[in-house]
Amino acid sequence: MSIFRRPSTAASTSSYATANEAPPQKHTFLSRKTTPPSTTSSTSSGGGSAFSHMFSRHETLTSAHKKLVAAVAAEKAADEALIASRRAVKEARAEITKLEQEAQAEAKAAKAKALTASKFRKEGDKLGKH
Repeated sequence: MSIFRRPSTAASTSSYATANEAPPQKHTFLSRKTTPPSTTSSTSSGGGSAFSHMFSRHETLTSAHKKLVAAVAAEKAADEALIASRRAVKEARAEITKLEQEAQAEAKAAKAKALTASKFRKEGDKLGKH
């Protein structure tokens, strides 16, 4: 017998038939469970029946499992997104560093070009003075 199946209702149906009461109705997830008044002193409040009742609602277990799987998938996606964003930040910083180095190299070349142009101007100023 599976833990998700209800025990056979033959014994419970016969007890209702002898007591001239209607069999219990099935309850939905949000409905209240009401028990008909019992004329006998033995009730189903034993530990075994509570355990079987807990697992008889397998749709709630299935729902909880689906939510857990969805949460794990969402967490995995978030981890992948975090890794991707860190990689993007690292690439952006590397690009900025490369641009700074290129700018410094261009500034150094521009300074050298300016110094050379200044020397040429000084030499050009000397021309034509004799």
